[in-house]
Amino acid sequence: MKKMSMLIGLVLAGLLLATLAFAGGDAEKPGAKAEYTMKGEPIVEPKLPVGDDVAGAGKYTGEYSYEYFRKQALAGKFSKDWAKGKKLAVTNLAASVPICTQIVESIVKYWKLAGGTTENTLVLDNAFDINTTIKNADAILAWKPDVYIQYGVDEKSNTMIARKAKEKGVWILGLDVPAEGFPFMGGDNWANGVLGGNYAIEQIQKKFGGIDKVDRVYYCWNPNFGEVVSYRMWGAHKVMVAKYGYKVDFLATPSKAVQVEVNNDFQSPWMDVLAKYPDDKNIVVFSPYEAASGGMYAAAKTLGRWNPDRILLVSCGGDDLGRPLLRSGITDATAGWVPETYGTFVIPLALAHIYGKPIPSVTYLEHALLTQDNLEKYYPGETTLFAEK
Repeated sequence: MKKMSMLIGLVLAGLLLATLAFAGGDAEKPGAKAEYTMKGEPIVEPKLPVGDDVAGAGKYTGEYSYEYFRKQALAGKFSKDWAKGKKLAVTNLAASVPICTQIVESIVKYWKLAGGTTENTLVLDNAFDINTTIKNADAILAWKPDVYIQYGVDEKSNTMIARKAKEKGVWILGLDVPAEGFPFMGGDNWANGVLGGNYAIEQIQKKFGGIDKVDRVYYCWNPNFGEVVSYRMWGAHKVMVAKYGYKVDFLATPSKAVQVEVNNDFQSPWMDVLAKYPDDKNIVVFSPYEAASGGMYAAAKTLGRWNPDRILLVSCGGDDLGRPLLRSGITDATAGWVPETYGTFVIPLALAHIYGKPIPSVTYLEHALLTQDNLEKYYPGETTLFAEK
């Protein structure tokens, strides 16, 4: 019994030390007494959006495979009208959001390059609304497309739609938000968070002279988008905490880190949190997408708090809003989603499925960290700046 008690004690001690080591990061010296408490469990590793056993998934690289069609898409020309006579349905997360519309336009562009026609292409706007999303799904399922590209609002509504699709015999490709039981194509949210976090660590030293001179660190997210999308925040959180310890962990008390929630209103949450800390000067912001970055800028401007030399704003998206924000010096960097390339992934996946070949269960977009120094490389000749209204 004594041996068992001793063993349990050692295990518990080990777990405690591991927890403190994670929360402390490089900022904590070995053996230092913790002077903080934790108010939640961090996500420290991502999970795949879907499993390997989803409908239509498997390993295949021969004729009519995903790779076979992707080579043609990247060349900007398909060898024949592969999509002739086939029906494609695509939903837009929100036509009012530039990056979403660019993504859908890219998909439609490559579908037509592959021989798809206007009459056999159905595009509906989910308008960032769950009820609209479900109604659109019902209309698409009644139309019976060969492939249904679902750019949904959240995982919960996508799950409901996916189950209906299985009953109707319609195959879905989940776009950026997983659809239960079907393959996924979209952004690697965790990788984007890590990209942004590592960039921030580099710039904190250059811009402020170290983390001790930073007054506040904001991790912004939209809880309605679900866990997979929240990885944009958690990836940044992990590398920041590993570097600086509990002082940049919004789960720790005390801490200089704050979690900020945004929904359809991109400015008011920033107004509230900036007003809560009126004396902050040097601020680090991790934003999940460009509209939230613009909201932070608008709020700081309204409150007379905007100073690009004192605010490090790291964003996600690199769309028609994000690039002008970056070029104007409002954002310092953005983990680019290069939305105009989505069609080179989605349409080859769709065609491979149409021709009866298995595709990867998860296909990630190829991202890039965009800064003022390399923006010209990715978008040559573009000079658009952010226009204040």
